[in-house]
Amino acid sequence: MKQCRYPELETSIHAVLYSIGADNRFKSCIIIVRLMNKAEYLTLMENMYSEVLENLKIEKIPDYFSPSYEQTTAGEKIDYAGFVAHIKALKEHVESIQILPFEETIHEGNKIVLRYLSKITKKNGLISKFAVMAIFEIQGDKLIRCWELTKIILGEKQDEILDTIR
Repeated sequence: MKQCRYPELETSIHAVLYSIGADNRFKSCIIIVRLMNKAEYLTLMENMYSEVLENLKIEKIPDYFSPSYEQTTAGEKIDYAGFVAHIKALKEHVESIQILPFEETIHEGNKIVLRYLSKITKKNGLISKFAVMAIFEIQGDKLIRCWELTKIILGEKQDEILDTIR
């Protein structure tokens, strides 16, 4: 039995066992997939939030997000390019973003649900705070989908656009 890896499979850790029957007519392939555990998902999310949202490092987006990424925020759906445009727009309008410690986390299969507060300091020095609940779907070590609800809890009415600005 020969062990090989197939990079086109998007799994966090995978091994593919390939065996050929004695007469070389029968081939079988067994794929063993290990999903991340809750601690690994939380580490991935904390790192992503730190690098992409808090530090607005656009160049880090491919490290965490699949090219097929889709996000729905406040009923508005965007794709990967739309997400990149969103982060670029945030970089133009905000001085800093702070993601406060996760208040609740739920993990099931390849999904993680996060509830947290974010504090945004705009370029004009005014502060906004948002309550956020997000459900992420992860394939391999990349985010492929997010469904997010945000509610402004401190700030001006027009700050509501910060969660969907592009």
